[in-house]
Amino acid sequence: MKNITKYILTATTFLSTSFLAAEEAKEVAEKPKTNHEQICKTNLIAAESFLTANAKESGVKTLVENRLQMRQIQTGNGKACSSTDTVVVQYKGTLLDGSVFDQSKTNASFPLNAVVKGFKEGIVGMQVGETRILYIHPEFAYGDKKGMPFPPNSLLIFEVKLVDLK
Repeated sequence: MKNITKYILTATTFLSTSFLAAEEAKEVAEKPKTNHEQICKTNLIAAESFLTANAKESGVKTLVENRLQMRQIQTGNGKACSSTDTVVVQYKGTLLDGSVFDQSKTNASFPLNAVVKGFKEGIVGMQVGETRILYIHPEFAYGDKKGMPFPPNSLLIFEVKLVDLK
């Protein structure tokens, strides 16, 4: 009887400790998720507010309602870009606060089917020599994806010059 009582007490202690550890692990796991969700929500509100206000600015054209806007900085005089082209561009990517998250140091070349939807749709129709600023809603960029060089649900702003087409 003494051994059974000892076994029951040991098992009860183990289970309560395991349960407590599981509860603590769940709480710890939920905190980052809650923080991630809050950052996503805050950034999405900021992105949508910005696009709504920006749509009223002079020279801004909406390419896709509430998702993609552009402002032409310099006209081009070369061939127009199609969605199947490989482009040669110079670009700078910034966030709403003006911080730079990516920038080409030299001409960058890539097929348009290898970039986010907003970048692709924002470049289609550009002529060689043209420069545009693209304002890309998170859903047309990286959304709430983690591990990017910027917070989830960030609105991305790209200044892009189309140098050539391949």
